[in-house]
Amino acid sequence: MKRTFAEMVAKVALFVGIGLCALGSVIPHTEGLANAQGTSSIMLDVDAPVGGATIANGQRFFIGGWAAVQGSTQGNGITSVEIYLDNPQGSRIGVARLGIERPDVARTFSQPGWANSGFNLDWVPRNVAQGPHTIYVVARSANGDVTQQMVQVSSCGCVDTGSFTNPRINNVSGVGYELDTGGPGVFLERRPDDPPGR
Repeated sequence: MKRTFAEMVAKVALFVGIGLCALGSVIPHTEGLANAQGTSSIMLDVDAPVGGATIANGQRFFIGGWAAVQGSTQGNGITSVEIYLDNPQGSRIGVARLGIERPDVARTFSQPGWANSGFNLDWVPRNVAQGPHTIYVVARSANGDVTQQMVQVSSCGCVDTGSFTNPRINNVSGVGYELDTGGPGVFLERRPDDPPGR
């Protein structure tokens, strides 16, 4: 039976969603609340990864936590959270998505404005050399303050080819997508109305 593009994308989204939900369930949000670090007015806590986590090239690597400005009267006062590998002035992995719900943070610190102080980034590393590495999480506030937290990780230097429960989605020269489950791949043809770069 031939499946439509929408049906195949829905199936891919289901597998990816299940994987992210499972990942979220093992990240202890409240464990690091008392360990939040900060300089000046920013409080920053990285929940994931934990120290000693292993990076595999091609495998999604979750980076997340929360950040807030002490004394902020509107929201959490954070304008950006940037993630770097091995050098906090270069080698930027990406910019985290802000506004993730963190009612535990708001409750613990009695700060209702911090209810959406979470951030996260799904990173798919490529060509990360084997050995120890440092992930730098840099938070910036509207008033110009900056603080950072470091997490020591290691890379196996290996390449993860994907699995049935953790598939990789590869863009194939702008003509479609390959769903890599570690076995025979599935090709999804690109539709004319798909946004560029996706």
